[in-house]
Amino acid sequence: MLLELTCCEHSGAGQWACPCAARWEEEIRTDLPGNRTARVLICFYKERLVALHGFIKKTRATPENELALARKRQKELENEQEKSGIKH
Repeated sequence: MLLELTCCEHSGAGQWACPCAARWEEEIRTDLPGNRTARVLICFYKERLVALHGFIKKTRATPENELALARKRQKELENEQEKSGIKH
């Protein structure tokens, strides 16, 4: 499994600094048996890594409906943050 966190920096003491806040920016990728590939679209929210959506890729390009679902869930997180008055 490959996890890329290109937007974040480790600040020491087990903490990560992430300028993207709750933006979906990254994915976890893994190859599965049978020449299949899985993706999990992730974001940071309230200093936690959140899995927005996972799926099995069937084509080279990521289907728009898979991206749309991750964006919808990301928006729900952002709306929850605004309602609670918490700033990240």
